[in-house]
Amino acid sequence: MEIPKTGSTAIGSALNNLLGKENTLHIIDRFDKKKYSNCYRHCTIREVYKEFPETKNYFTFCFVRNPWDIQVSQYFFNRDVLKYDLPSFDTWIQRNVLNQMKWIKNLDFFDFIGRFETLQGDFNFLCEKLNLSYYDLEHANPSLHDHYTSYYNYSTMNLVQRICREEIINFEYEFENYL
Repeated sequence: MEIPKTGSTAIGSALNNLLGKENTLHIIDRFDKKKYSNCYRHCTIREVYKEFPETKNYFTFCFVRNPWDIQVSQYFFNRDVLKYDLPSFDTWIQRNVLNQMKWIKNLDFFDFIGRFETLQGDFNFLCEKLNLSYYDLEHANPSLHDHYTSYYNYSTMNLVQRICREEIINFEYEFENYL
């Protein structure tokens, strides 16, 4: 599963280089574009299983990211890379909290869930598990910004905490004290 802003582009590129594009599963190329028009690369596990039941037997993995960090990364990617005309972060976050559990739904669907915070090490674990050579990941689609904690106030910090409660609990994320 490719959850936005968790290193999925870098991982996909690495797997294409290691296995060859013809040997990696590119679900999006097989999706009915009319039926799943807003799916693009970031389809949920349920959408994939529903459309392609044979994938239930595949080794499945995804990566997650600190929920406060991912919001900042998404905001700056949309604003600076995609060039969307966005309001301030404080205003934008009120309607745009990205909840990673939308893609995951059930932890039992996955054989492995890695962390963006330990991306290279977790990818090395996957390479070992899948009997692949180690591969240095490149940082794809970076967004430039300060440490995520500098963009939050008490209200927006709690908004993300409330909406992303399940992923915060499941993956033991905290809002860091950053100085």
